[in-house]
Amino acid sequence: MLRVWGITRGILLLALLVISSHLATVPVAAAAEIPQGSVVHSATMSIYVTTPSGQLVSLHRVTAPWEESTVTWNSFAGSYDPSTAGSFLADGVGWRTADLTALAQAWVNGEYPNYGVYMEQGQTSPVSLYLSSEFVGNGGSIELRPSLMIVYTAPGSSQTSLLIKRLGAEPADVFDAIISEAGANNNLGDNPDLSAGVLNGKQKNSLIRFDFRLIQQPAALGDRAWEDGNANGVQDAGEPGLAGVVVELYTCDGSFVASTTTDANGYYLFSGLAPGSYSVRFLTPGGYVITAANVGDDAFDSDIDGNGVTACTELSSGETDLTIDAGFYRPMGQMCTLTPGYWKTHSSYGPAPYDDTWAMVGEGTIFFLSGQSWYQVLWTSPAGGNAYYILAHAYIAAYLNGLNGADTSVVAGELSTAQSLLSAYGPSDRLSPSVRQQFISTAETLDQYNNGYIGPGHCE
Repeated sequence: MLRVWGITRGILLLALLVISSHLATVPVAAAAEIPQGSVVHSATMSIYVTTPSGQLVSLHRVTAPWEESTVTWNSFAGSYDPSTAGSFLADGVGWRTADLTALAQAWVNGEYPNYGVYMEQGQTSPVSLYLSSEFVGNGGSIELRPSLMIVYTAPGSSQTSLLIKRLGAEPADVFDAIISEAGANNNLGDNPDLSAGVLNGKQKNSLIRFDFRLIQQPAALGDRAWEDGNANGVQDAGEPGLAGVVVELYTCDGSFVASTTTDANGYYLFSGLAPGSYSVRFLTPGGYVITAANVGDDAFDSDIDGNGVTACTELSSGETDLTIDAGFYRPMGQMCTLTPGYWKTHSSYGPAPYDDTWAMVGEGTIFFLSGQSWYQVLWTSPAGGNAYYILAHAYIAAYLNGLNGADTSVVAGELSTAQSLLSAYGPSDRLSPSVRQQFISTAETLDQYNNGYIGPGHCE
């Protein structure tokens, strides 16, 4: 795509140019624009020589602002970088070009402000002359005015060509002026010519600036809150994300920006951000504490301090930072709970991976008066609403949860009651209505605990 920018009598023009055998429609805008973070493939300045000198003309980066309508030799005061940014040989009438790719890339990167270039040919004569952006040819032609063609690729986009050239009578987009040592306080910004060289022992050089605006690309920040099961501060394989964690974004001066919650897998994202410095705050979910911070690879460790807040991170134009993570774990005495279905399948008999909490009981240990092992009881269906097995299943899960580190204080009474009932009755005993109700109500409370409705909460 080729874009051309300019102003005629204050009205923006739309230009159509042929590139690679197809037409591209040029959007109307107030000034030439290039997204920050773009890669500049080439930047070619074109200028028309009317009076050649046969000398090498050098272009230098200007280091201070200036205005076409006011600049003079004295006000400019040599504000340029002496190193050469580009050059061309003024050896004949017609177009000459200079490569300014490196300088244009530096402008786009924000390394230097774009104050244009200083055009000189050293202490040599004769003076070379060129057409300026004030030049108007036969029939009002502007074809011979200087221009800068920048070919670039913006982040996530295709290659684009941008032609910067003054299209109208009023100063816009391209600004140029002669600065003469002979008339050190005279402004020559409205001259149809530019010059470089020495005239009567005095330098008579030129300034030219091709304006474009840098567009800031939106940035993004995010990644994950997770349950750090082993509390080592690192996202290990198999450690689950934490859903519903509140995440807040602030600027580094403390201004609130936005809030979100983590998804089902613990991920979050703040997008559409202006480039700048940000910090993130994670609200600690109930039953958890914050894990150790910054202990390893930044992409996999936890980044929050004891208050749940990260250090400031700087986002550049178009940057996406997906390394801001937060780890939480349940301390001993506050570990989460699991249901009978989990404990049935995670014994040494499988089929799921073995949970060594079973080793503290032994799957083969006889369960109270049942005549069966703990494992067998857990796999026996409470056919016909058998109150013994209903309570036994809830008790086994709650007891193993306690051994696994979950806080059982909220069901301490029910565990004691269950032990008494299971020590007094067997699976085949006929229970009175009141005793059966005691079995069922105790099982219901333990089931609430195992499912996380009371106590430290269910493991997600």
